[in-house]
Amino acid sequence: MRKAAVLMMSSVLVAAVAGAQMKVTQTTPQGTATKTATAAPATQQTEEQILAGAKRIDRNEANKLVKAGKAVFVDVRSAAKFGEGHLPGAINIPLSIMRANMVNAIRQIPPGKMVITYCNCGPGEHTAAVAVVDMNRTGFKNVAALKDGYSGWLSAKLPIER
Repeated sequence: MRKAAVLMMSSVLVAAVAGAQMKVTQTTPQGTATKTATAAPATQQTEEQILAGAKRIDRNEANKLVKAGKAVFVDVRSAAKFGEGHLPGAINIPLSIMRANMVNAIRQIPPGKMVITYCNCGPGEHTAAVAVVDMNRTGFKNVAALKDGYSGWLSAKLPIER
């Protein structure tokens, strides 16, 4: 599914670049070319650049927001990993389920709260960042990936639930 989304986005960007690079030639009534111009090429972002643009939040700020009732943790790991341990009060919406049916997945999220996604990826928060980008594309703007994810949370000796 991820490859299909990247392929579709790449195809759209390639088409935009191709269209932007078309040469325009104006011809006089006598049939001679008078001017040729090339439009500036569009910038094509790689998947890494897109994911790097996903908003991140550090665990101290995230914890404060969740404790104040202003945010909710969304664990994008598998149900099995969630069962082994998760952040306090977290909702489990595995990325595969989120991508398969975003509409049903987001119904689990309390309205009006910031969404803080996390995974077990450590630095880079790859899976959590993918969830942020996907949610941004569907209209969620108050979403961020937890820096250092679940492993960073454990390293900081913060509480978990089982």
